[in-house]
Amino acid sequence: MIGSLRRVAACTGMLARYFSRRALAMGPLRSWAARGLILLTMVAFVVGAAVVAYQFMRPVGSELGVWRYVFDLTSVSVAMIVLGIFMALRLLVGGASAVLDFTAQLPVSHRERRGALLAFEATTLVLITAVLMAAMGISSTMILGPRGVLLATTPIVTGVVVYLVVTIAHNAGDLLLTLLGLRRVRSTVLLLVTFAALLWLNARLVSLVGAVSLPDAPGGRALIGLNLMPWLLHTYGPWAYVLGAGGLVAVLALAAVLTAPNAHPSHHRFVNLALPVRTSGPWGVHLAYALRNQHLWLGVSLAAALFAYLAGTASVHPLWSAALLSFPGMYHYGNTRALRILHPERGPWSIWLRMVGCQTAVVGVFLAAGFGVLALARPELLAGSSEPVLGTVAAVVFAVLVGSAFPAENDNPFSALLGSLVLALILAFVGILTGLLQLPAAATVPLLAALAALAAVVSVWSIHVHETRSRHDVPQALAV
Repeated sequence: MIGSLRRVAACTGMLARYFSRRALAMGPLRSWAARGLILLTMVAFVVGAAVVAYQFMRPVGSELGVWRYVFDLTSVSVAMIVLGIFMALRLLVGGASAVLDFTAQLPVSHRERRGALLAFEATTLVLITAVLMAAMGISSTMILGPRGVLLATTPIVTGVVVYLVVTIAHNAGDLLLTLLGLRRVRSTVLLLVTFAALLWLNARLVSLVGAVSLPDAPGGRALIGLNLMPWLLHTYGPWAYVLGAGGLVAVLALAAVLTAPNAHPSHHRFVNLALPVRTSGPWGVHLAYALRNQHLWLGVSLAAALFAYLAGTASVHPLWSAALLSFPGMYHYGNTRALRILHPERGPWSIWLRMVGCQTAVVGVFLAAGFGVLALARPELLAGSSEPVLGTVAAVVFAVLVGSAFPAENDNPFSALLGSLVLALILAFVGILTGLLQLPAAATVPLLAALAALAAVVSVWSIHVHETRSRHDVPQALAV
């Protein structure tokens, strides 16, 4: 057992070096100035949110009952966030079999290799949760002092526990579908089951929040499962919380590694699908990749389920589900590098236009099908369809930006994940500035168009830099 854990740790270290050399060294973050700018943006985001949280919670003072109630509610929201992160990582990391090829010659089992990927996913989860919950954690520490430190860790521990439980359930489902002979469709089925769990949790959100006892409830604090960590800290004290949380995480992590499939992750990168039109040259290459990419069809299954759910609830316009089909654009540039050698293209603008054009055409087919369904079932929703259509096109442009700035060759999930996090941080910062400036609702579409235009320019510049470097023709100004 100890030797197996050591091999998992060694394989995790190799994945970390792969991440630093293939993700950080090939994108804009290879420059220390760019890294410093992103770090400064993240610090500004966390500090600004912490100031707002401090001003909001300062009247509460040291009333621990209210603080515990707040963190009980936070645990419920963290569970939904973790399920969303799990689905995103399944889409990104689920096709990482080509990335793991460099570990094929190592004396490690497939289960240990999966354990290394689990460690990478858990680290990503902890970092994202820590950033999202940093504001409340900082404010609780500033107001409560040392007592607020352990309370601030409860959302992170809750996120790790939920993630490990979902991973174990996912591994069990993978084994069950394999035994049933559904090996080829297991990724799609498990993704839809996870999405159904997220929708179920969202439907029960109000009842879960109501089940948490109010600070002055005579029956004490309610235990609803999701608030196990703050409940344990409140009921049995700090030492019981530290020992209980540490033991639970250790047991679940071991179970997640032991239940991992002991087989190489079989992932079919492409679907054998005939093209709807006969094309040749660069346009045919890009269209074939966009249409036959396995990531697209995983996204189609998820987008169709989300479309049906939104059409039934009418809480959000159903056509927003098409935005999920934009994420294959993050892999388009990196995975078509070898094809561009066979079909040389004129310049970065031509490459960008073909990528965006083909991705938009594929997404447009889903949008057209969605329009047809809404025209038959919910014609009253057609009037407000302009914003989701423009938002979906902008999502395609942003996805191509991520793939151009952080090329993801061989379905490398690390580059796509890093680029997505950087883009999310920048868009969140822009959203905060927009809120502070109190821009009118009419400015949403022009702002989105301006951001998409800026993304197009940055994408073309990134393509130019990568194409220049691939020809070993690097000007001094670009060698950063």
